[in-house]
Amino acid sequence: PYPTGAWWTNLVVGGPVSAGDGLGPAMMTPYAVTVTPKLGVALSYGALSVTNESLTVSASTDLGVRLKDGISKRYVLGYDDLTMTMRLEGEGTMDALFARGCPYATFILSKAKPELHSDFEIASMEAVNGPPRNESDVPRECSAYPSCIAAGFMTGDCCPMDKSKGYITHPCCDGPLGKQGPATIFSFGTKNGYEWRIYTATPTTWTWTPKSATTAQEFDDVLRVALVPDASGLDGSASLDASDIAEGAMRGRDDTQMQPDAVILDDHAGTYPTGGLVRITADRSLSVDQGNIFFEWRVAYMPIGAPLYGIPDQGRAPSLLMLALPHHFATLVVDSSIGFLPAGSLVYRGGLKGPTKAILGAYWTMREDLPALDWRPPRPVPEKYKAKLRSQTLSDVQRPAGEPDTKASWIAFDKYFGNAYWNGKELGRLATLALIAEELDDGGGEALVSATNQLRSILDLWLDHENA
Repeated sequence: PYPTGAWWTNLVVGGPVSAGDGLGPAMMTPYAVTVTPKLGVALSYGALSVTNESLTVSASTDLGVRLKDGISKRYVLGYDDLTMTMRLEGEGTMDALFARGCPYATFILSKAKPELHSDFEIASMEAVNGPPRNESDVPRECSAYPSCIAAGFMTGDCCPMDKSKGYITHPCCDGPLGKQGPATIFSFGTKNGYEWRIYTATPTTWTWTPKSATTAQEFDDVLRVALVPDASGLDGSASLDASDIAEGAMRGRDDTQMQPDAVILDDHAGTYPTGGLVRITADRSLSVDQGNIFFEWRVAYMPIGAPLYGIPDQGRAPSLLMLALPHHFATLVVDSSIGFLPAGSLVYRGGLKGPTKAILGAYWTMREDLPALDWRPPRPVPEKYKAKLRSQTLSDVQRPAGEPDTKASWIAFDKYFGNAYWNGKELGRLATLALIAEELDDGGGEALVSATNQLRSILDLWLDHENA
């Protein structure tokens, strides 16, 4: 069985129309992820649409990773508090390692040929640390080729494409637009203006068209992909002010020495999370009013930190690079286990929770103030609202016309709802309404009496082992 409340549950039980087909999106942060037989793993960092009624992120395939010969089967290989691994099978296998808060999506392939694709078509793909390129091979505009002009419908860089007439075969297609590599770091641009980084553990050559990028060789390898925010014109370009720099100095970093996001991603691509545990403690002997939350990431390494041409090996594994949401960062304990980037570096959207901040390190400690707990809300209900709230609460509590409160016990015997899951939901609803009624009526009233009677009629059956 799978946990019903996990962030990835839509990938196995949800769906676009709640059909239970597992084709729905899950928020991995910073990407929304969908897994389907056709698309493989689809990553979306879609455009944000804001109205007075809603905030919506478009669900496009900004970058997709699939097996070249198709996917015949998918299933959950394992999961823990912060990660889930899904295996995709076809000609070979691809294990997608989904780690919440990771700027990279990570794939482990075995005897497989990966294929990259996008809803927006591929605009460019270039080896970043590949062999030096002959200047004569640099792609040119189609206007440089008379036959392209004569064709009439060919525009843009070669290889050009016209959807209505299919893909074009032309001598200029044999240059760098056709193949890139061998290399371990690639820049990958799509026609919506996004730039991605593609990483492989071993030197790889990609062949690409506007439709897809594929490898000729079978992979027994690690593949990682990451959106580059500042190069894509997204979120990470905010200028620093004095408060940013002061806050950075407090956390032991120099915010005046920023690097491009692509360089940061390159530097840390060699360390990836394979699992993550959350521990929560509240040691009253140390602090009555505070509790601790620990994130502990398990990591693995790939040799991307030693690029092929002209970039020296640093001789050490890079720190794990992850993303913190505002509520994480506000409570993060600064110690030797973590590091920081300059403010404004590598900033992604965190869904509805605000922009992320990059954290270096596999062990986080967050310290939360513990509020005083009570059954009632901390603020009283204004008198002017009480009459309407009493009426609504009574309406929510009451049984259908003519039914006594004892009829609430039907749910304990129902063929579909008569289980701990649905009975628990109904008991929780009635208990909450009882507390609301008590607050509104100062300990008395028809709604409170009805709610407690209904609670008793269900709970007595469970406690006495007389339910279905």
